[in-house]
Amino acid sequence: MDVQRGPAMAEPVLMVADAEAVAGAGLEWPRWRPMERQDLDWHAEMSWLVHPHAPPHDSPEAHLELTKSAFDGEWGEVWHEASPVALSEDGERIGTVLVVRSLERPGAPVGAYVLNCMVDPAWKRRGIAEGLMVASACVIANAAEQRIALSVDAQNEGAIALYRKLGFEELARG
Repeated sequence: MDVQRGPAMAEPVLMVADAEAVAGAGLEWPRWRPMERQDLDWHAEMSWLVHPHAPPHDSPEAHLELTKSAFDGEWGEVWHEASPVALSEDGERIGTVLVVRSLERPGAPVGAYVLNCMVDPAWKRRGIAEGLMVASACVIANAAEQRIALSVDAQNEGAIALYRKLGFEELARG
């Protein structure tokens, strides 16, 4: 099974989980809405803010192009309802999960695929990523999809710990 490389991902780890298990593993972030096309520029800025700056994604413009390609369906149909945008009490966008209904790549796992899970660094360690993943999984499970997959950099120990807590298991590396 091929492991998909995200922005500057040195060693990707493919992880999969049962959607219902993830949905029941925690609490949804209380303030969120589905992602919309109007979030494209913000998503690209967030991607630039949180991801390593390495070729070919070593500029804000490169992150904008990568985000546009995702929104335009290069990796599959964006599942807007399953792609929550976290909001602060003031309505500020502070995190997001971007999901496609199925990753359109050879050897990709069947089912919903998380392209990105990002939280503004000023808002980290408040349960936002967990709450967004749970919210996304609730939508996915309610649509009778059984699996969720994602790739994460092996060096991102915090994200791997979160995904394991939510019920994700490692399927492949490299």
